[in-house]
Amino acid sequence: MQNYYLLKHHKNYFGFVDYEKHYVVGFNQHHLNYLLRNNITKKSKACLIRNHTEDVTQDINAGLIMKGVSQTISGVTIDVGAKLIITKDEEFVEKDDVFEIDHVQIDNFILWPFQNNLGVVLTTDLYTEDKDKYVFTSQIIDPCQSSEMFLKKLETL
Repeated sequence: MQNYYLLKHHKNYFGFVDYEKHYVVGFNQHHLNYLLRNNITKKSKACLIRNHTEDVTQDINAGLIMKGVSQTISGVTIDVGAKLIITKDEEFVEKDDVFEIDHVQIDNFILWPFQNNLGVVLTTDLYTEDKDKYVFTSQIIDPCQSSEMFLKKLETL
């Protein structure tokens, strides 16, 4: 099982908001976390440059039906050629400001958009780096804003 590595500050994962949608960033290469944790802080900003967003709802629902799941979902979009930009923080990274490194199995991570309404950014490579920022090639799964999911969450509260 492949792991994705997440930067965590106290109880919060490194992420960002893009057009009112929340995203968590995962890195497929463990060494990238060490590189980033020495050069970014919780004040660092992240943003997406989208390539081509595609609606894959039919494909996902067909897979669910093949697995015997009767409930379908709606509004599943991905972008497999996006770029993620993370700004470096000019300030000295203090000990209390350093991110911890956490990991999650890929199978669990890609379910977050459907279970938690959180988009996920799966970085695939460090594309470029300069004195101000890192740019990663990435794949994005947008949050699945399903009313059924919210009702299910309300039932558990």
